Amino acid sequence: MALRSHLSGLHLRDALPVQEYRVRVELSVDGTGRDVQVRTFLPVSDERQAVRDHVLTGDLTYAQEARDGNLVATWQGEDVSGHHELSADWTARCEHVRWEIPAELPPPRPEGLPPELARELEPTEVVQSEDPEVIALARRLAPAGTPLPRVLDALFDHVAAMPYVEFKGTTDALTALRLGEASCNGKGRLLVALLRASGVPARLVGGVILQPGSKRTSHQWIEAWVANRWVPYCPTNGYRAELPETYLALYRGDHALFKRTSDIGFDYSFRISRRLLPPAPSARVTSVLGRWDPRVALASVGLEPDLLRVVLMIPVGVLVLVLCRNVVGLSTFGTFLPALIAAAGRGTGLTWCLGGFVLVVLATLAVSQVLERLSLLHVPKMGILITFVVILLLAATAVGAAAGMPNLAGVGLFPMALLALTAERAGRMLEDSGARKLASLMVSTLVAIVACWIVMESVAVQSVVMAFPELLLLIVAVEIWLGGWTGLRVSELRRFRSLLAEERAS
Repeated sequence: MALRSHLSGLHLRDALPVQEYRVRVELSVDGTGRDVQVRTFLPVSDERQAVRDHVLTGDLTYAQEARDGNLVATWQGEDVSGHHELSADWTARCEHVRWEIPAELPPPRPEGLPPELARELEPTEVVQSEDPEVIALARRLAPAGTPLPRVLDALFDHVAAMPYVEFKGTTDALTALRLGEASCNGKGRLLVALLRASGVPARLVGGVILQPGSKRTSHQWIEAWVANRWVPYCPTNGYRAELPETYLALYRGDHALFKRTSDIGFDYSFRISRRLLPPAPSARVTSVLGRWDPRVALASVGLEPDLLRVVLMIPVGVLVLVLCRNVVGLSTFGTFLPALIAAAGRGTGLTWCLGGFVLVVLATLAVSQVLERLSLLHVPKMGILITFVVILLLAATAVGAAAGMPNLAGVGLFPMALLALTAERAGRMLEDSGARKLASLMVSTLVAIVACWIVMESVAVQSVVMAFPELLLLIVAVEIWLGGWTGLRVSELRRFRSLLAEERAS
């Protein structure tokens, strides 16, 4: 590991997980028999956000097109009546960025700017940068000749210090100045107006703050042209030349997020979910290790990194299971069944993983008891059980897909042959040892599955093992050590606690 880190420049921080968000905008439209059009914006990739997998749905005609640097999604229909559900989905990954503003920048000079930047100095109906009150405030905060960094700081500090008040609708810059308070769009327009009045090109940015859950609020901040690039400022939340990884830009310019036909019922909401992913191998790691990096090798034959993640996590889950059995003293169905069930549970979540396992085992156990009465030979009996498990898992997948429950559909990944063997063993135990022993073993198996699932689903563990696959050799070393374990197990310490107490007393 040390040699590979030295050769490739790979550090542990390179193995930290990254956050990815799935965003869904749900639109609700109630038509009254007239033509209907609904428009919104979709995010695009730039230097700090990567966006992919745009998907539009709905029973109205929909399309997307690039317009003035933004991506616009439109739904429309003729003579629309009744209720209609529309949606737009995408996946986004954003980075936390901070820009350093050079202290030696001269005062703003608006003359000589290219047309696309000169447009960002012009006043509008809601950004009154040529109003005497706006100009007077800008001159008072940053007199002529003030270096650009001090202009930015003075104007930003003034707007950021204004109290935040939630207003419905549009708040223009002059209204925000006179009230001395505003929401995010009012603060943004006032800061843009003050910057334009000071000769600094500035524009509004509309987006959403990525927080898992459901919400009906968007957000606005601004960008100022500084040192030949657009630099973000958010006076509402106090981000100066900085944006956190939760800010997703949907459009640039002074636009409404949604534009629709009047006199129709309309509502919307954002549904946001987050997942953590192991980082992709860096270009330097790829160039140094080449085909010896397993991630690069898998990509070269068209296989997904998720396959490598599952394969590498199975030895980790087995190590957890060895600890559960040899150190804790848990008894489980099958030697490594809990680790394999936990690996399959990555597509279901822990709740469905446990519930699906119990339901499948109990249902198959019932079939096994029926087959016992037929006095079948072992191999045909196992063939029937495996077939029944396949039917049951396919049924669960179909029900989950039909009900819009992808976690339930993931139950189909369970190892079928091992479940059939588990059901047969459970049947024999029920006859030989009774229901209490069977229930105890089932509980121990569930505890082992939970332990394996927690460790195997840890993104930190996944990231480190994927970055350093040679850690599998360390797992082997730990299992060699555990193979010579002669001490008491945790369960035995509890079982023989009275004897141990007497020994200590004597």
